[in-house]
Amino acid sequence: MFVRVAPDAPNHDVYKMPKMQLAAILYMTHRIHSLAILAGSGVSAHRPKMGRLFVPLRRRAVTAVEMLIVVTIIGILAAAAVPKFVGSLTFHRVESAARRVKADLEHVRQTARLTSRAQALTFTGSVYAADVTSDLRDLDARTGPFSVDLSASPYEIDSVVADFNSSTTISFDGYGMPSDTGHVLLQSGAYQCTVQVEPSGEVWIHSNP
Repeated sequence: MFVRVAPDAPNHDVYKMPKMQLAAILYMTHRIHSLAILAGSGVSAHRPKMGRLFVPLRRRAVTAVEMLIVVTIIGILAAAAVPKFVGSLTFHRVESAARRVKADLEHVRQTARLTSRAQALTFTGSVYAADVTSDLRDLDARTGPFSVDLSASPYEIDSVVADFNSSTTISFDGYGMPSDTGHVLLQSGAYQCTVQVEPSGEVWIHSNP
């Protein structure tokens, strides 16, 4: 198929040109014009496209000022988060120690009921232990008298105060009844937990943040 192309000058003769050649010439003209625009803007035509946008050829490096800003922000966030994290660890250590004391007091009571004779625990600072003649045995070592040090790992408690009617010793008779009511106060930092022994022999934990 041929098309008629009118020349610029009105007096020239009209000539014929194949349609494929005309399309090729128009395409090359458009391509050359596009390359000229890209060359003037400093953008490569061979870079991969993102939709209809060209990806810039250059990548800007991170400056020292930007690095300093990032490091400063990280330092501020760390300074705000670390105290809360340490406080959370301390609180969980105190609660874990309180649960250990509660479990051991209940163990003493249960042993007294099973053996039908009195069993006692004596608190001396951060350490509490059973009498040498007691039927209680160390649950960790399985040998020797029952003894626990709350100042050691993993509890690391700063202060342990036991008060059973002005005594640091509590005993349970063969029926599981306590000799006295009282409590054990555990503290580390600003966190406290109280282990309370009721007249019925029940043991409870009260958190005092």
